[in-house]
Parts: sequence; structure tokens; C-alpha cells
Amino acid sequence: MKTEDEVMASYLLTGGRMLSVTCDDCGAPLFETEGKQCCVVCKELGKPGVSGDNKQDLPEKSVMHKSQVQDKNLQFSESVTESLENAICALCKKAMDASRSEDAKLYMDAVRAGTEALQGLKK
Repeated sequence: MKTEDEVMASYLLTGGRMLSVTCDDCGAPLFETEGKQCCVVCKELGKPGVSGDNKQDLPEKSVMHKSQVQDKNLQFSESVTESLENAICALCKKAMDASRSEDAKLYMDAVRAGTEALQGLKK
């Protein structure tokens, strides 16, 4: 079974964009993929807020708006930052272990995207 970090890393690798809003249910950052916002952790790991029949779209209540995130920033910032840092470290390890240069480049591109997201969270 994938970890939360691996799930987020795989979405970064496939062009998903990490947003500055978090999931009400698990606290993970939401992602934008194919023009839709969703919690990839809940979607992939079957956590609360996502039913088995409706894994594509989260219920509206699960999306926290920017003003709500700012109010709860202290509560979530440490866990989100830590999760993102762990995902970046996992991607670096995968890049070092990659046997093909193309794979290493993909991992490093994801590290760059994760680092930019981390910098945005720390502002």
C-alpha cells in the first residue's frame, strides 16, 4: 500500500499541481489535476470524505477555502510542511536510485515542484 508521501509524489510526477488549501478530512494539501481540485490522499487511500463510488470528486464540504486555511494555518502548517518535506526526501532517494536518467529527471522535476510548493507554504 502506498504512503501519503508516495501518493502526493506520484501526482506531482504526472503533472498535478499542489494547492495552498488542505483537505478537511485528512489535512493533506489538495491537488489540481485535469482542471479539478481533489484530495489525492483520500482519493487513493480511501480515507474519510471519499466514497468508493465517487472517488473522482470530493464533496464540496471537504474543500477548505483560503480564508479558512488562514484561520487554521497554525493547526495544519506543521503537518503539511512535514508531509511535503518527507515527499521531497522520498523523491530525492528515488532519483538517486533510478537506473534510467529519464526517470531521475522526472523525480528531480517533482522535487523542484515540491520545493516550490514548500516555499509557498512557508511564506
